[in-house]
Amino acid sequence: MQQAADLLELIEELRKRDGRLTFGLFTGYTERELASGRYFCVSRETTAEKVALWARIRQRLEFAVIGRYNQRQPASAARCSSVNQRLRLFSGRHEMRDFAPLQMEITIMDGGLAQLTGFPILGDPI
Repeated sequence: MQQAADLLELIEELRKRDGRLTFGLFTGYTERELASGRYFCVSRETTAEKVALWARIRQRLEFAVIGRYNQRQPASAARCSSVNQRLRLFSGRHEMRDFAPLQMEITIMDGGLAQLTGFPILGDPI
């Protein structure tokens, strides 16, 4: 949300180019903080401007994962990496069942370099 105005502009431009695109947001802010404009922007909008900015961004999102990450509370819910986070759907384009439970992938390259992507949870079998 530090670059919320630029994010809005980017979403609008990309949507003009291809209306089939889906936009999602991962944010550490709570829904209440976003709706009340209590988030940091580098461009220093007023609180009222941030309230309006979030409303415009939210209207253009299909989903958002909202809430601070807490490494002591790992989760396996779709797209959420800690239990206090929530996946919110903002359009009719997707349903909760469209979002699979968290997964991870391990790629081992020539030379032995391993790359882990996704959302590993401590204790998950590989």
